[in-house]
Amino acid sequence: MNRILISFCLVLALSACHPHEHEGDGDHDHDAAEAQEEGDHGHGHGGGLRYTHFTPLTELFVEFDPFVVGQSSAFAAHLTHLHTFKAVSNGRLTVVLTGEGVEDRVETEVSDTPGIFRPVLTPQRAGKRRLTLRWSGPVGESVHDLGDVTVHATAQAAEAAGVTPDARGFSFTKEQQWPMDFATEPVVERDLRESVPATLTVRARPDAEALLTSPLEGIVRALASGWPSVGQTVKRGQILLHVVPRLGGEADVAELQLEVTRRQVDADRAVRERERLQGLLEVGAVPEKRLLDAQAEEKVTKAALTAAITRLDGYSGGATGVPIRSPIDGVVLRVPAESGIALIAGQPLVHVADPDRLWVEARVTEADAPLLETPAGILLIPAAGEPRSLDVGMEVRLVGSGGAIDPATRTLPVIIEAPAAAVGLPIGTFLPGRVYTGKSQRGLALPVSAVTDDAGVPVVFVQLEGESFERRPVEISYRDGAWVRVVAGVAAGERVVTRGVPQVRLASTGSAEIGHGHAH
Repeated sequence: MNRILISFCLVLALSACHPHEHEGDGDHDHDAAEAQEEGDHGHGHGGGLRYTHFTPLTELFVEFDPFVVGQSSAFAAHLTHLHTFKAVSNGRLTVVLTGEGVEDRVETEVSDTPGIFRPVLTPQRAGKRRLTLRWSGPVGESVHDLGDVTVHATAQAAEAAGVTPDARGFSFTKEQQWPMDFATEPVVERDLRESVPATLTVRARPDAEALLTSPLEGIVRALASGWPSVGQTVKRGQILLHVVPRLGGEADVAELQLEVTRRQVDADRAVRERERLQGLLEVGAVPEKRLLDAQAEEKVTKAALTAAITRLDGYSGGATGVPIRSPIDGVVLRVPAESGIALIAGQPLVHVADPDRLWVEARVTEADAPLLETPAGILLIPAAGEPRSLDVGMEVRLVGSGGAIDPATRTLPVIIEAPAAAVGLPIGTFLPGRVYTGKSQRGLALPVSAVTDDAGVPVVFVQLEGESFERRPVEISYRDGAWVRVVAGVAAGERVVTRGVPQVRLASTGSAEIGHGHAH
C-alpha cells in the first residue's frame, strides 16, 4: 500500500513540473482570447496549423486554428529579429486574408510576452485565400507572405480536412532560444578552398634569431644596468652580459694579486727607463733606437698589467670580462643562464629574435602530400580565439614547400613568412591547422560553429520549423576558414544552428525539456 502511495505522489510531482508542454501535435484547447483573459505571460498556443517563414529582417513562427467561415481563429505569432535572434518586443502586426473578392484584416501589438503577437481573425468567405502577416516597427517593416490557405465552409469540413503534424525532430521553444546566445544560418553554396590537415609551429626567421652562447669557460656576470629580461628590446651590438674567463691550473687570488704587483713593478720600471733615455737623447748621449725600444717595452708592460688586473677583477667579481653582444635587433625570448654560475664553452646564455616577421612551419602527412601543388596559404586553428588564414600574397610569402619527406616524422614541410600581427601567436606556439592546396571547389558549406562532435560523428542540428529541430549526422570534406564543405547530410537552404549548439544538443536528449514547456 505504501509503495502504491509513493508512486502516486511521484506521478503528481512530475506532472507539476510540466505546465501544458508544447508537444508539437497541434492539440491546443485554449484560444488567444481566453489566454489574454487569464493574464497569460507564457507561450500562447494557436491551433493545428503552423508556419515558419523568414525575411531578411525577421523570422516568423506562427500557430493558428484552421480557418472556418464566421469562426474566430486565434494566432500565436512568434517574431524574432534575425540580426540578434532576440524576441521582437515592439511594433504592430497586421494579419491580412485576401481572395474571393474580400479582405479580412486584424492588427495587434505585442502581447505581455515579448516576441508573441496574439491576433484573432474571423474569415468572412470560404475558399482559397492568401495569408500575409506584416510587422512594422522602429527598425523597418517585414512582410511574411505565407501563400494560399483554405477557409472551410464549416467546422465539419475543417475537421474532415485534418492536419497531419510533422512528427520529426524535438522541441526547442522560442522561450528557450530568445534569452540565450542563439542563431541559425542557411546551408549555402559557395566556393571553398581545398586544404589538408597539418601541425603548425610558429618560429622566428633563421636570419632574425640568435642563441647567444658562452665563447669560453668562465663565470657569467650581469651588467651594471641589470640582468637581461624576457621581452626586453635589444639593439644589434648591444652588450647583454659578460663572461669572465675561468682561472686555470692551481691559480688562486693570492697568485693573481702577486701577478698584478709584478706587472705594476715592471710597468713602473719601464716608464722610468723610457724617461731616462728620453733625457739622454735630448743631449745626444744615446741613439734614437734606444728610446724607441724603451717606448715599446713600456707599452707591453702596461698591457700585461691591464690583463693581470682584469683576471683578478674577474675572479673577484669586479671585471667586465668578455662582452656578449646581440647580433640582431629584436627582443629577448629566453635567458637560460643565471648570474654568477660557472659556464662551459657553448653553454646557452640569451635567446633573442626579431618578432616583426615570423615563419609558420606546417607539417603535412605523407598521405596528404601528393594533394599539394602550390600551397596557397595556411589556416591557423588556435585553442582560443578565431581561426585565421594566412594567404600567400602581398604580406605573406611562401618560403618553401616539399623537397623530401622527413624520414623521422614522415611529413612534408611547408613554410610561409608573415607579419607577426597577422600570425597573432608567440614564437614557439604549436597548434593544429590546415594548408590550402591551391585548388577550390564549389559546394555546400556550413559555418564551422554549426558542427559538433557526437561520439566521433560530426553532427549538426537542423531547424525543421520555428521550434522543431532535428539532429543530423553530416559528412565533412575540408575546412576553409570559418566554413566547412559538407558533402552529405543537409541540403541547400536548410537552416542549421550556429550558436547555442550545446543547449540544443542537450534538448535533443530530452533532458532540457523539464520546466521549459509552453504555459497557457
